[in-house]
Amino acid sequence: MLQQNSFHLKKIFLVILLLLCLPIFSAENITSKQIMEKMFAAIQNLQTARYTLTISERIKGVNHNAISEVKLNANPRKLYIKNPVNGTEILWVQGENKGNAWVYPNGFPYATLNLSPTGDIMRKNQHHTLQDLGFIYIAKIVKNSIFKTSEPFEKVFIYIGEINWEGVDCYKVFANFSDFKYVNYKVEKGETISSVSAEFNCGEYRILEKNTWINDYNQNIEGKTISIPNNYSAKTLVYVNKKNLLPVFLKVYDDQGFYEGYEYRDLHANVPIADEEFRKDYKDYKF
Repeated sequence: MLQQNSFHLKKIFLVILLLLCLPIFSAENITSKQIMEKMFAAIQNLQTARYTLTISERIKGVNHNAISEVKLNANPRKLYIKNPVNGTEILWVQGENKGNAWVYPNGFPYATLNLSPTGDIMRKNQHHTLQDLGFIYIAKIVKNSIFKTSEPFEKVFIYIGEINWEGVDCYKVFANFSDFKYVNYKVEKGETISSVSAEFNCGEYRILEKNTWINDYNQNIEGKTISIPNNYSAKTLVYVNKKNLLPVFLKVYDDQGFYEGYEYRDLHANVPIADEEFRKDYKDYKF
């Protein structure tokens, strides 16, 4: 009997020893593909959002930084943006003001302006338009990057692990597109900078940056040969909030190095925003 008990104790000891020697895995054995799929679904289901957005964008070789307080309603699309540093306010509501945005510059001429979101004034020193604000833009560039690569998903999108960023637990994913390069493209009749950018997901500002002979976004480029990237980025780093599965940190790199970065702080997703907060006469606004 003693020998039998001793044998059982040895078996239990060996099992415990084997368990201790096994590699330790997260209870959530998640892959980069699963993270991206969850992120796409969260963006698709986003109805409203409030957040503080920190932007860094390379403009003519120099990084330009800005900070904005944002209110977003997804459908119908409504946007309120305030720069807490200079006091500028922007309001854009789908189907109103003839498609223009109300802009209060908090400076000369000290009056509310009606400006096109795609016009040169609002696009100056900006990579993107108001239409790209939010998370749809991030989903778009990641999805198109997936379609453009022939490499296996897990080889391009690498799940690095978990990270606590600004007190938020996140998944950290790094994407590397080793075949990133610029190619020549002849612009066909009826095509514009915007339509070419949309078709190839290369970014309107990239076209201006690479083709220095183009002066503005509305220039006629029909019949011209332009240089465009075959992918939006060479490398992309993204942090996805584990709780709401929305991207809260994004850094994009190209052949020159850092291209753009976006950080979403104090994010409140799908918390109702009163309709009056998207009205020009709202009590807290200066329009």
